[in-house]
Amino acid sequence: MSEGFVTLGQAEVTLTKGRGHTPEELTGMCVKKIISVGPEVPEPARAQALAFKDHIAQVVLHYVRQAQRSARTTHVNELMAADMPEAAEHLRKGS
Repeated sequence: MSEGFVTLGQAEVTLTKGRGHTPEELTGMCVKKIISVGPEVPEPARAQALAFKDHIAQVVLHYVRQAQRSARTTHVNELMAADMPEAAEHLRKGS
């Protein structure tokens, strides 16, 4: 390793306009970082790896959605504690 040089991996930027990322988008980004199946992987190992990747995606999606619900509950409770019931109800309904 040469002194003064740093090797970094590829950077990927995903943008949205006027909204945050959906749970599905976040899940896709997450799973892509966790599991990579190269094109050179032979069958049936490739099929098995892709099936595992799909399974992990479903698990991650479940917990991303759960985190989203939990954060919303926390925010609603904070708004109620701040005596802002109308804002809390607006957030609770997801409007």
